[in-house]
Amino acid sequence: MGGSLPDQLEAIGVTAAEIDHVILTHIHSDHTGWNTVRVEGRGVPRFPNARYHLHEADVELGRGREDPDDLREFDEVIEPLIVSGQLDTVPEDHDVMPGLGLRHAPGHTPGHRCALLEAGDERVLFAGDLLHFSFQLDHVAYLSPADEGPAEASRSRAPWLRRVEDEELTLATSHLLPPIGRLVRANGSVRLLPR
Repeated sequence: MGGSLPDQLEAIGVTAAEIDHVILTHIHSDHTGWNTVRVEGRGVPRFPNARYHLHEADVELGRGREDPDDLREFDEVIEPLIVSGQLDTVPEDHDVMPGLGLRHAPGHTPGHRCALLEAGDERVLFAGDLLHFSFQLDHVAYLSPADEGPAEASRSRAPWLRRVEDEELTLATSHLLPPIGRLVRANGSVRLLPR
């Protein structure tokens, strides 16, 4: 597990107990790795008071995997959330709280979602793994081998990227640089520029 989430939270003075919601855009390990901590040899939710959000289709995907490493990972980072009663698997699009909504965008995984944050005049689409490569900004129909359902992922990607551009939403991505920016069209091409 990479990254420094616990250190970053500590640096801004936020404790694990203060976190109310954790949005898991999908079940892959680079998006679920901080879910749990080991306590007395077993995984427990890292954020003890949080409601974790993961689409039910991805829970079923995780349970149905055959690879032993995938099953072990599910047991370590998802199952403790189920056991604790903290996992919300509602499949419908809904708001987690006023101004923060979950929107189904399947294809990367069956339950992949984006999160749309609206705070005053600022609107940000947290895209999860809606796209993996910067060239997908221009080639939304590209069938990525990183997606479990490439054609479905492309069908999800196109309207979201159109909306981001048309409504001038800020786009927060997991795998592009810059990770947060605005889509700008110039010379017939779309680029993500730093915000």
